[in-house]
Parts: sequence; C-alpha cells; structure tokens
Amino acid sequence: MQIQVRFGNIGDIEGIIAVAAETFPQDFNFGRGFSREQCQDFFLRALDDPNEFVVVVVRDDEVLGFIHYENKPPTNGTVYLNMIGVRKDVQGQGVGTVLLQQGDAFVVDHLRNRLGISNLATIWLSTSADNPVGQQLYLKCGYECCGEIRGMVGEGNIELAMVKKIADVKYNIGERWVTSKERRSK
Repeated sequence: MQIQVRFGNIGDIEGIIAVAAETFPQDFNFGRGFSREQCQDFFLRALDDPNEFVVVVVRDDEVLGFIHYENKPPTNGTVYLNMIGVRKDVQGQGVGTVLLQQGDAFVVDHLRNRLGISNLATIWLSTSADNPVGQQLYLKCGYECCGEIRGMVGEGNIELAMVKKIADVKYNIGERWVTSKERRSK
C-alpha cells in the first residue's frame, strides 16, 4: 500500500512516540533523556491545541514519520516547524520529502482556507549546522538558509535558520489591502 500524509489524531500517538524515541532520544523538548510520558503529554497537548498541528505520514495505518508545527501567535504571518521525524528504516526513500511537502501544504491550506488567516507568509525552522541531510531535505522542499543562531540548543551549537516563503502577504491599510511591495513603495 502507498504512503498517505494526513493530520495526526489521538490514534497515532503510539506511532508518533516510537518515531520520536528513535529520532529525538536526547531532544531538548523532553529533558536530558527521552521520556515517553513527556513525549506523550507533548503530542496530546499539540493535538488539542488549535494553534499547533501534527501531520503524519502512514502506510497501512502505521506511522512512518511526523511533523509538529506551531502557529503562535496565530496571526503573526509565520508558522514554526518545530520538529520532523522519520523512522530510520524508511529514511532515504523519499518519505521525508513527501511528508514535508504535503505537510507544509496541509497546514497552509488549513490556516488560510479553514481559519481565514490571510497574512500567512512563511514557514520557518532551525536545524543543526551539523545536519547536512536535514538541510538538503529542507532546501529541496523550498526552504532557504537565512542565518545562523549560535548557542540556541547548547554551548557551541550552531543552528541554521531556514525560511520557506509561502506568498506575498496583503496588509490591511485603512480601507484597502496592499502587498508588502506596495507597502514598501509608499
């Protein structure tokens, strides 16, 4: 059966936890060591929060990977891609690419067309400068490197800030809407 990308739900929690344990065993989101309980609480909260989104890629209802996005505050024009994880046994097979491309599209569509957020301009993330595989994935999916953040997740660590431009945003100027280009030219 083919893979499918969709919004995650409570039935996906065990699969998400398994992928997170494999891909983020020491991740800062869960303290010094991987905590199954903290991971479960994190994703249950994310599934319940209207400004957070969990997208999964599945095959035969088995979770192969996930992405966690945040849109906070919900009208600031950018979405933060907090983490992406893909099971190691399916890495290098295009699963992460499909997940990222479709996940980004799902979140943008949901925010624009279902929640009516019209000023959505970018999705941003940070990734370790020591993660060339991740960087290549992000570049392939339309992200651009826009700077370095030193010490963000520990002494000596360098994170790369990456941004994917979604569209030119329209701003409300009094009674009319203008693009950012029109706004700058005034």
